[in-house]
Order: sequence, then structure tokens, then C-alpha cells
Amino acid sequence: MKNKFEDYTKQEFLTFLQMIDTAIEDEPDNVLVPLIEHFEKITEHPSGSDLFFRPQGSNRGEPEQVLEIVETWGLANGKEGFKAS
Repeated sequence: MKNKFEDYTKQEFLTFLQMIDTAIEDEPDNVLVPLIEHFEKITEHPSGSDLFFRPQGSNRGEPEQVLEIVETWGLANGKEGFKAS
């Protein structure tokens, strides 16, 4: 896992979100919790893990939707975007 959000390319971040999605379904908490904590730390999104566990509106907590939400929120709040691929 990379230390900062801006160290990820868009594809790398999507892969990370897919890891979280798989862990939610198939892995014990000792695998899932560090992934979620890292997600919350690097994205700084105010909804944090709720983007996966308590999705709202049209968000169903799928990796592609979470990526779009985080990217849109980050740009609107002056956060650095993804690293160029």
C-alpha cells in the first residue's frame, strides 16, 4: 500500500478498492480492518468506510462508485489527484 493518495494511479487505487471489496466478503477482520484504516487515512473523505458499509443515494458501495466519489470530493476540496499513469 502506498503512503499517500496522490501516490496512486487511478488504476492502482481501483485495484486497492477491489481488494477492500473482496476482503469485506471473504476475509476476517484482521485483513479487512487495516485496509479500511488505510483507505480512511489516505482519502480523508468525511464518510470514510461508510462509502462501503452504508452507501447512500445511487452509491451501492462498489469499487468504481467509491473511486468516483472519492475523486470528485478530493478535487472539490483541494486535494491532490491521482498520479499520472
